Amino acid sequence: MRALKDTVVLIGLLLATVTVGFLTAHSKGLRTALNLAEERARILWPGSFVPQLTLLSIDGDSVQLGRTDADFLVYYIYNTRCPFSELSIPAWKSLTNVLTRTANVKIIGINTAELKAAQDYAQTHALNFRTVVMNDLRTRDSHRFGAVPQTLVMDPEGRVLLSRFGMLETGAATDSILSSVRSNPRQ
Repeated sequence: MRALKDTVVLIGLLLATVTVGFLTAHSKGLRTALNLAEERARILWPGSFVPQLTLLSIDGDSVQLGRTDADFLVYYIYNTRCPFSELSIPAWKSLTNVLTRTANVKIIGINTAELKAAQDYAQTHALNFRTVVMNDLRTRDSHRFGAVPQTLVMDPEGRVLLSRFGMLETGAATDSILSSVRSNPRQ
């Protein structure tokens, strides 16, 4: 009789251990899915749309974000104090030259600093793309332009085709941007 009780207790403990293991694994999967959903709510991903917004360029002109007459919109979101943004500038200048020669593309730099800092930065680095300033944190958050440096390639309606975070260097990073522009079915 004692052996039967010990066996029942052992089976109960084994079932409890298996149940705890299953629930732990299930909880981890749910946590991962929740983290992914939260990230997708904060960041623009392929398939999402960039909201329309009109901002002033560093030259004082109105620039509409989110739509274009060109085949593509390419945004480079950066900050004057970000070292990775600054290290990306040579690749961006080169990429801008290639894109404007080979595709009907509108390239806009979105600087998250103050106007004067953005103007000085553009002049110091001789930027060859139009730059607007989006330094209001609420506006950046509502448009999901938080992380810098960030690159977005969109179709004319503002649908994101490519979203890339981090420093832009030559090679695979610039090739992915060129590839997303060249693979457009409208061309």
